[in-house]
Amino acid sequence: MTLWQDRIRNSRGIESDLVPVNPQFWTEAWDIYAPIQAFEAARIHAGFYQEFEPAIAARLAWGASLSEDEVQQLRKPHQSFRRQQEQLFQRYDFILAPISPLTRLHAGADHTESRASILRLTTPASLGGNPAVVLPSPHSGLQLIAAHNDDRRLLRFAALLGEQLALKDGETTC
Repeated sequence: MTLWQDRIRNSRGIESDLVPVNPQFWTEAWDIYAPIQAFEAARIHAGFYQEFEPAIAARLAWGASLSEDEVQQLRKPHQSFRRQQEQLFQRYDFILAPISPLTRLHAGADHTESRASILRLTTPASLGGNPAVVLPSPHSGLQLIAAHNDDRRLLRFAALLGEQLALKDGETTC
């Protein structure tokens, strides 16, 4: 993350204050998201679970086992999460956060164990309905997250950041 923080600080034409943020409520995201997502996916793929690899089929079966009442109870903390996320983006334009604890995922490998680690990092943006773009890094990827429905500003900022970094690295832009 330090690499990108330094790049942003040293980019011309980008006004930014970089401050550390550690939203404690993000730790709740996975526990809210996973059952809701499994329930919704189970409904979409009903009758076809056997078409999926066993780990996914098991998640679908788990989702199908949840009652409508159980899922409705999860929608309350989901709404609370979204309100807290909205408050966070009233204070900050963007959040730069890790997207993966790994430097690379190998094609064709079993990522069952790494999946949970990655989803714990990406779920807060998904659960909050926030747009995000991935910024590559040699160490691990980062996600630049914006407020709900602020896709256009996020993409403009990411494009400006990319242009500034390309110019800094001596590349030309179109």
